[in-house]
Amino acid sequence: MQIWLGRDDGELLATMWPGEYRAGLNPLVVLDEQSRVVARGGEHVHVSGGFLPSGDSRKAGFNGVFFVSRVLRAP
Repeated sequence: MQIWLGRDDGELLATMWPGEYRAGLNPLVVLDEQSRVVARGGEHVHVSGGFLPSGDSRKAGFNGVFFVSRVLRAP
């Protein structure tokens, strides 16, 4: 699933989410493996994780991709 997050400075950040996570549209939400809403479009969310290494093929041409390992605070 590819969802972009907006940082506080306005920069858009390409993200990867755990394989069991999925997105819902209208309204935009991110659902965890138990179908709980962990993020909503337009709201702040705190996550942990890290950037994929430079040679990782999952970057799909993006310069920096942040892999979300966990949502620390859901809406």
